[in-house]
Amino acid sequence: MRKAKAKAKVKRHHRRKNVLFPGRPNYTGPISGLFGWVHHAGQEGCIVERSKDIQGRVDFIQLYKRKAENAIRLYSLVRIPEELIPERIRNALSKDHSLTLNLSDLSCQHKRVLDGIALSLVPTVPWDNFNRTLIFYNRNGKTAKGPWSRKWRTT
Repeated sequence: MRKAKAKAKVKRHHRRKNVLFPGRPNYTGPISGLFGWVHHAGQEGCIVERSKDIQGRVDFIQLYKRKAENAIRLYSLVRIPEELIPERIRNALSKDHSLTLNLSDLSCQHKRVLDGIALSLVPTVPWDNFNRTLIFYNRNGKTAKGPWSRKWRTT
């Protein structure tokens, strides 16, 4: 009985569509829009950035970044769904439909709201809020451990 339940649970898990995490397997979401942790350090004071081709960034990470850091980088990438963005920020972002508006044009408060959305979508991300960067290594210089070291890793 337990084996049957476990198999059913695994099958349900594999049927879920991945529309939020472009660095994880079976991503089917959009390739352009707002994404968190496109780069390991917050750009323009914000961990959320616009991207026109997130799959290109995933490919770049897999090819050119340190192998020890790939799992954390890919695990952390998250798409920010438009429905989670408050209307006042969405209005400020939608003034320029060509995706050329810099996030630096947003107020500090708006940037913090976007950061909070990204952090809520990936709560286990190894993030140093003081230095505004991902944490790749622990104090002993070894690769940080966490859910990103699971079997789904694509590197």
